[in-house]
Amino acid sequence: MPVSRRGTAPETFSRALKKLQEEVKIRVKGNRIRILKADSLFGPLVR
Repeated sequence: MPVSRRGTAPETFSRALKKLQEEVKIRVKGNRIRILKADSLFGPLVR
């Protein structure tokens, strides 16, 4: 689903992706996003 349909500005989404890439938690290649460290992304939600 496009970011705009989720109520998020494209710039905000882009900045969030960039930060997660810098923290080596995700890898973005083209239009695909690979989660590298799921526990660091979702761990706080599960605890």
